[in-house]
Amino acid sequence: TWTVPVLAFFVTSSLLSKIGRSRKVQFDLIFEKGDRRDAGQVFANGGVAGLLMILFVFVPMHEIYFMYLAALAAAAADT
Repeated sequence: TWTVPVLAFFVTSSLLSKIGRSRKVQFDLIFEKGDRRDAGQVFANGGVAGLLMILFVFVPMHEIYFMYLAALAAAAADT
């Protein structure tokens, strides 16, 4: 049950990031970083969900699963 939300996040984020690609190219000229994500951005978006998965192993509370879903939703909104 933990893999379905994260797979949905990666698939939908990948597909949605392709939308409006031509408009995004204009921003790449303005911003130095471009469209490639660095390790800090990946950890900031996925790190909370990953830590919650690990926490659940030691503290199996159902609330942690909902926090995990919220972390993925926040990461998807940022994408």
